[in-house]
Amino acid sequence: MEISDLYGHFSRCVDLIHNPFRAVNHRGVILPLLFYKIVSDTYRDKRQVVEEKVGSEIAVRPAWYDFVIPNGYGWHEIYEADGSLADSILEGYERLSSANADEFGEILRIDADQLQRLEDGRLESLVKHLSSRNLSRKRTSPEKLGPMFQRLSLRLVDFHRGKVRSFPTPSMSHLLVSLLGPKGSAGRIHDPTCGIGTLLTETARSIRDSEDDLNQSRFSFSGQDADPDLVKIARMNLYANRVDGQLQVGGVPMEPGFARGRSFEHFDFVLSSLIPATLGAPLKDRDWRPGLKDWTYEGNDLDLARLI
Repeated sequence: MEISDLYGHFSRCVDLIHNPFRAVNHRGVILPLLFYKIVSDTYRDKRQVVEEKVGSEIAVRPAWYDFVIPNGYGWHEIYEADGSLADSILEGYERLSSANADEFGEILRIDADQLQRLEDGRLESLVKHLSSRNLSRKRTSPEKLGPMFQRLSLRLVDFHRGKVRSFPTPSMSHLLVSLLGPKGSAGRIHDPTCGIGTLLTETARSIRDSEDDLNQSRFSFSGQDADPDLVKIARMNLYANRVDGQLQVGGVPMEPGFARGRSFEHFDFVLSSLIPATLGAPLKDRDWRPGLKDWTYEGNDLDLARLI
C-alpha cells in the first residue's frame, strides 16, 4: 500500500463520521479505534505465525507476545458480535487497555457518548471501512504506518483544539533532528514538551536511517507534556512508529514529569520546539526563579538557561 493510499484510507474515517450540523469528537473516536485495529491485526498475524510453529494450544500462552488481546475481544470478534456495536467496541477497548497497562501505559480513551451517537449507521460504516485492510505492523512498513498515524493525529488534534497550540510538523521535526539530533553515540533522548511525540518518532527514524546503521536500542526515549490527553495520544503514536519510550504528564519547568525528589533527571540529548507555547506567557514576562529556588540539576543550583 502506497503512503498516499494509506493516508487516504485513514482520512476517509473522518468523512464517514463527520456531521456538519453537530460537533463530532473525531479524535476521541477515530484514534482509539485505529489504534485498536493496528494492535489487533498485529497480534492476529503474530498468533498465526506462532500457531504454525508450535500449534494452537501452546500459541495461546502470553509469553509469545509483546502484548495480549483478551480472548474474544479481537477486532474481528467485536465486529462480528451480536448486540450493540458501540457497546462491544467499548468493552473490547477497555479490556485491551487494562490487559496491557504495563506495555502501553494509559492510552486515549474512547469518547463513549460520541460513539453511542454514531449508531445511526455511521459507526458501522467506519468499522467496516477499517476492517477492509490489514493494518498489522508486520505487514505495513514502519515508514508508512507510523508517519500516517502521526499525520492523522496531528490533523485531529489541531481540529479538536482549534489550533490553539502549534505542533511541529514531521518535516520540521526531521530538520531539527538532522541539525541537532544525536549522531554516532548513545544515551537518553528527552522532549520536555512532547505533544503527540513527533520529535521523538523523527529522532528514532533518523537513527534507524543513519549511514552508520545505529542500533536504536543504544538510545532511550522519554517525553512529557502538561496535557494528559496528548501524552495518551503520544503513547499510541510511539507504538505505531515502533518506538519504545517512557512518557509522563509534566509541565516545564514547575511540574516536571521526570525528577528525583527536587532534582531534575539528567538527559544526554534534549530536543524541543514547544517550550514557549507550553509556558504560556512570553518568557520575558515571567520570572520563574522564585519557584525554582529549591530545584537542583545534577547537584547544582538550577540555571534556567540550561533548562530552556
